[in-house]
Amino acid sequence: MVLYRDTWGIPHIYAPTVAGGLYAQGYAQAEDRPEQLLVNLKMAMGEYAELAGEQAVAQDLLSRMFDHYGKAQAAWAAMEAGAKARHQAFIDGINAFYAAHPEDRPEWWRHGDVTGPMTGAFARLFLYNWSISEALGDLARGGVEPGFATASRGSNQWAVAPARSASGNAMLLIDPHLSWWGPSRFWEMRIHAGALSGSGVSLPGFPYIGLGHNAHLAWAMTTGGPDTADVYVLKLNPENPDQYLYDGEWRDLTEQTVSLEVKDGAAQTHRLRHSHHGPILAVVDDAAYAAALPYGSESDPAAPWAALNFAKDYQGAVEAAATLALFPQNLMAADTSGNIYYQRVGRVPIRPAGYDWSKPVDGSTSATAWQGVHPSSDHLQVLNPSQGYMQNCNIPPDAMMVDSPFQLADHTDYLFASRAYGERRSGWTNQRGARALELLAADASITIEEALAIAVDLKPFGVDAWVEALTGAMEEPSAEVRALLDWNRQLRRDSSAALKYAYWRFELDKHERAASIRASLEDHYAQAGGREPAIQALNDADQAVLRETFVNAMTRMQSELGSTEAPYGRVFRVGRDQASWPVGGGGGDGFGLTTLRTMGYGSANDAYERWGRHGQTSTQLVVLSDPIQSWIYLPVGQSDRPASPHYDDQAEKAFSPRRMKPSWWLPEDLANHIASRTVLAYSTRR
Repeated sequence: MVLYRDTWGIPHIYAPTVAGGLYAQGYAQAEDRPEQLLVNLKMAMGEYAELAGEQAVAQDLLSRMFDHYGKAQAAWAAMEAGAKARHQAFIDGINAFYAAHPEDRPEWWRHGDVTGPMTGAFARLFLYNWSISEALGDLARGGVEPGFATASRGSNQWAVAPARSASGNAMLLIDPHLSWWGPSRFWEMRIHAGALSGSGVSLPGFPYIGLGHNAHLAWAMTTGGPDTADVYVLKLNPENPDQYLYDGEWRDLTEQTVSLEVKDGAAQTHRLRHSHHGPILAVVDDAAYAAALPYGSESDPAAPWAALNFAKDYQGAVEAAATLALFPQNLMAADTSGNIYYQRVGRVPIRPAGYDWSKPVDGSTSATAWQGVHPSSDHLQVLNPSQGYMQNCNIPPDAMMVDSPFQLADHTDYLFASRAYGERRSGWTNQRGARALELLAADASITIEEALAIAVDLKPFGVDAWVEALTGAMEEPSAEVRALLDWNRQLRRDSSAALKYAYWRFELDKHERAASIRASLEDHYAQAGGREPAIQALNDADQAVLRETFVNAMTRMQSELGSTEAPYGRVFRVGRDQASWPVGGGGGDGFGLTTLRTMGYGSANDAYERWGRHGQTSTQLVVLSDPIQSWIYLPVGQSDRPASPHYDDQAEKAFSPRRMKPSWWLPEDLANHIASRTVLAYSTRR
C-alpha cells in the first residue's frame, strides 16, 4: 500500500484491497489529527470533561444518558463479519500509527488501543445528536428548558441534470455548514483500494468517505428532515418519585450512577434515570420528561456509508436510505448515468394519529406508543425531477424547486418536515434557498465555471430591495449611500460598499422596528412559487429608521475602523491561531447577510475583526462525467500540526480567494503534484 501526499497535504491512498485502503485511511487520519481523533472518541464515551472541564459536563451527561458507547458495544458484537473486518482494518491503521509514533498519543489517553466500539460510539455521537436535538426542541416547545445546548447546523446542496448542464453531465454540490472546530471538523482524502475508490471528506475516527464521490456516484446531505425523536411526559408517583404511571400501573424507573472526572475540579457523581421510553431529560414537579429515539443498538451508523461508497449508481443512495440508519437529513445524489435523486431520510417512528408530536406527548398510556418504523419507501423522494435541478439549503421540500412535486397536504406531516427546522413545516425558505433557486432556475445550460461560481456566490438574496429602500428614504443621498447604489451587491472581501452594508444591517437589527421592516421588504418564498416578490412600501416612520440607523452605522464604522472606506475583508476574516486573511461572504439570516458562500462569524475582537467559526466546512463540486471531475476546499487546512505547511494553507490560498482546488483524484492528475510517498504494510491475519 502506498500513501501519497499532494502539495496540499491531502492523502491519496493506493492499495490492492479494501481492507488495505481502510488501514491506510486510519493511519493517515491519526497522522494528520492525532489529538482530535482521540478527543472525538472521549466525547463519544462521555469523558470530555476530563479535558475541557466543567463546560463539558452537560455534553458528557448526554453521551452517557443516550449510552453511545454501550449501544456501540452491542452493535459491534452483532456486526456482520465482512463489515466488521473492514472496520477493524481501519482501526488497525489508527493503532499502527500511534504504535509507531507514541509521542503523538496524548498523555491523557489512558485506554490503550482504539477499539471498534469506540469508533462506533463516535459515529453515534455525531450522527444521532441531530435526533437528540429534535427531542430537546420538543421539550422546549412544551415549555420546559432542558439545560442542554444544541449545535448550530446548516448546509447547501444542489443537483443539476444533464439536460441543464453545458457538458451534458449531471452535477452535484456538496456543501455542509458546521463548526470548523471540534467533532465536525472534516478531514480530506482520496482512495483507490480495490472496490473502494473515491474522493471527499470523512471525520477523524470514522471510516469510508462521508461526503463526496466514488467512480459512479456523488452524494450530499443537508440538515433538515423528517421527525425522528419524541418526548413523552410521565406522571411520577407522589409517594415514590422513582416510579411512573403506565397503563394504570406504577413502573420503576431504572437508575444509573455515573462518575465524571472534571479537569480543574472535583470529580462529579450524577444519577441518571430511564423509563422504557428512554432517558429522563427533565423533571418538573410530579412530571418527568423522557426522550425517545428510534436508533438503538440495531442501527449500524457505518452501514449507509458502505452502501454509498460501493455504489454503482443512484441505487446506492436508495440502499443507504433503506438501512434506516441515516440521521434526519436531505440526501441528494447524482450518478455518471445522468440520474439525480433525492430522499428525505431518517429512522422515523410510526406514530398514532391525533397527537402533536412536535411537543411532549402523554407517555402514561400504550395508546401513544410507537407502532414500528416507517420503511424508506414511505419517505419523500424523487428521481430526475422534470425541472432538471433541485436544491435543499435547509428548507422544506416544497421550496426545493419552482413548482415542487412535494406539498405538505400530500404527506404525513412528521415525514414532510420536523418542527426542529422551522416554526412551520412548509411555506417558507431562507436566503440561501431563494438565491440557489434564482440562479439554478435561470440557467438552462450551466457550465463548470458557472457551477463553481454558484458554489461560492456572494450576493445576499433580496439585497436590491434593501438598497432601493434606503436610497428612497434619503432626502439627499450621502457619498456612502451613493456608494451602495454603485455597488455590485456582492459581499466581496475587497468591497468597501459591502462593509458599509454590513455595518448598516448590524445597526438596524438592534432597532425595535427591524422585524416589521424585514417583513415589508423580504419575500424569499416568492422564488419557490415562481412569482415576483411582494415588496411593500415603507411608511414615513420606517423610512426614518432606515436613515437613522444608516447614519449611526457610518459613525460607528468611522470610529472603529478609522474610515468608512475599509473593505469587507478588514472585518471579516478566516484564520487560525494568530494568522488570518480577508474573506468574502456571510451568514446569519437575521442580518440579511447570508450568501451561498456561507460563514458564521464570531463577535468582534479588539481589532473589530470577526473571524469565521462555522459555515462551509468542505465544499465540493462534482461533475459526473466519465471519469468524474471534482473540486474541493477546506476553510483552514488539513493538518493539526502547527509546524506543518498544511496547518492553514487552504485558509490563505484557497478559502480566502474563493478558489476551490481540483481534487487530483485520478492517478494521472496526481502525478505532477506529489509531495511525499509512504509505503505501508498490512496483513489481515490477527
